[in-house]
Amino acid sequence: MACNAFQIEKLSIEVVESTIQELIRTGASVTGQNPWSVNLNKHGIKLIADYNPESKNLNIVVTNKKFYLSCGKVENELRKKIRLY
Repeated sequence: MACNAFQIEKLSIEVVESTIQELIRTGASVTGQNPWSVNLNKHGIKLIADYNPESKNLNIVVTNKKFYLSCGKVENELRKKIRLY
């Protein structure tokens, strides 16, 4: 089950890269070099993240998740995780 795309604004590339490294450290599988394909290996969550260095915006599309998770919950948790780094 996919979700609508969302955007996180005003992120430095350093924050994006540290977030990716933290995801890997916590068990996610990440492939690619902007855009990145991410499998969180939790709750069936898979996403594509695309960073625009000019606007400093990170676009995220959740391409799969378990039916029991709402898109809003997934988005909120991802936003929290990214803002921590």
